[in-house]
Amino acid sequence: MQDSKNKLKDEVLNFLKILKPELKSQGIISLGLFGSVAKNTNTSSSDIDIV
Repeated sequence: MQDSKNKLKDEVLNFLKILKPELKSQGIISLGLFGSVAKNTNTSSSDIDIV
């Protein structure tokens, strides 16, 4: 179970890395992943929190 939680976190972080150039061109200088996905405590009903 822990591996699937780590996988989701890794997938989200990789997706944000892919988007980074586009986000930067739109003026976004910083992003952060927080909440249950960041802490690897997410469940099937968890959302993904990005600030």
